[in-house]
Amino acid sequence: MSEWVDGISRRFWGGVGTRIIESGALDDALYKPGLPADSAARLGEYARRWAYYRNKRLYYHLWRGGWCEADIPTEFNPVPTVAAFYIANVLSSSPSIEPADKSANGEALTAAVEQLWEWSNYQTLRGQLTETAAVLGDVFLKVAEKRPDADAPVTAVYMQDIDPRTVIWWEADERGFLTAVRIDTPRLVSVFDGTERRHTLVELWRKDWPDDSPLAGQGGVAYYEIAAGQSLDDKRLGAAVAVQSFDDLGYDFIPVVWARVATHWYAQIDPIDRYNAKAWHADTLNAPLWLVKSNTLDSRGAPKPAPRLDTAALETQLHYQVVGNGAARILYLPGMADMQPGGAPSDLAVINERLATLREGIVDALPEYRVATMKASTQLATETLELLLGQATQRVLDMRGELERLLVRAHMMAISIAQIAELRPDLFAPDRVGIYADGMTSHTFTERGVFQKSAAAQAQELKLLVEAGIPAKMALNIADYNVAVIAEYDAAAAEDALRQRTTLAAAVQRQRALVDSGAADNGVTRL
Repeated sequence: MSEWVDGISRRFWGGVGTRIIESGALDDALYKPGLPADSAARLGEYARRWAYYRNKRLYYHLWRGGWCEADIPTEFNPVPTVAAFYIANVLSSSPSIEPADKSANGEALTAAVEQLWEWSNYQTLRGQLTETAAVLGDVFLKVAEKRPDADAPVTAVYMQDIDPRTVIWWEADERGFLTAVRIDTPRLVSVFDGTERRHTLVELWRKDWPDDSPLAGQGGVAYYEIAAGQSLDDKRLGAAVAVQSFDDLGYDFIPVVWARVATHWYAQIDPIDRYNAKAWHADTLNAPLWLVKSNTLDSRGAPKPAPRLDTAALETQLHYQVVGNGAARILYLPGMADMQPGGAPSDLAVINERLATLREGIVDALPEYRVATMKASTQLATETLELLLGQATQRVLDMRGELERLLVRAHMMAISIAQIAELRPDLFAPDRVGIYADGMTSHTFTERGVFQKSAAAQAQELKLLVEAGIPAKMALNIADYNVAVIAEYDAAAAEDALRQRTTLAAAVQRQRALVDSGAADNGVTRL
């Protein structure tokens, strides 16, 4: 591999994955000419999901995409609230990790991971990951190196959320580990020659390239540049602009992690669409209806039809009036004609009852929506509230488990890349944190609660638990105190015990001195 290509690769790492695309419409992502049918369908599904989440002219975009029959107003869409609920709770609170191997240096591993979080701007990254998971279902997390320029050493290793809409296809083994992936990133500046032009950067990773490819018989990555807006299959990409084998990179894994999570709201889109369609139908039926009748007869004695007026001349002739901010319109007709309100065109009570039933079914299927929209004044039985919280909590924990496994694998990849780049030996040296092969870098996130209790509620629960005879440290866990607080408990308890022993010893010493001096009983007693 030439130094030129290697330099280009290093410059590429710092910029790939930037979210250049921001689209809520379906039109630009519904079908991708030249792509396999399943890829086109998946990209269309992503666009449909994003339209529900964005919730701006929802049915206009669905109508343009062919998923509904008309552009109608949106009466009820719980998807933004459900997604916001997950974003607020899935990766919330201050996380901590625990080594999977108890013989590992937990403090060193924690310090290394915390540095990765700082480089990756974890506070922002966790929100992006959760949003992607809650809306699109597929999540891709990439590990990248950062360099000030092509010839400078690595200054950081960081994780970045890859928009699934830029992932054209991927292959994974039975464990869910990627064996191949293609990422198409729209760009304005070439990472290879620095020229400014709109184009798409194609990044194609394979663990094992076929014989007719630029990396035949080995694994690695090839980069292509194609014209903006083109969606070419792999065989029509042309010559690679740059290639790198795993030997060149120094590691033998694809630095992209994939996870798929359950999005329960997606199973409710048909009822949501039906609810909005029926609500619009009821709204149109509820328009005021007035009947114009003619009381005049013609020369033969037959009833004459109601007169027809030039509507364009009504206002100038003062024969037309709008009252009540448009609530009613009155026509002043000539002759003996009169106007009467018509009856209700349909049974709106029945329609509203069916709408309420339909909405109730949607909400019941989304306990996270009910919890997120619950008002403080809502009166619910304790058992019902616990059931709702339990269902919503489990869904949060399920998504958290998938995303934390995704992050753990990315952490391990990042530590390996940092070691290869000899980055921060004080944090990432193998003799401190171990290496991937020995399993020492494997870890888990410490379990934590979903809904944070107030300090007053925690203190009250802790008091009741201790009074009931529960050991203090166990009571701290039950009351959902922070891991750091629990970790400090032993030190605080030991310090308190030492203080009590010192105080007691001093009191005994003072009492002994009093007795020895006879001051305690006027000198009668002696020790």
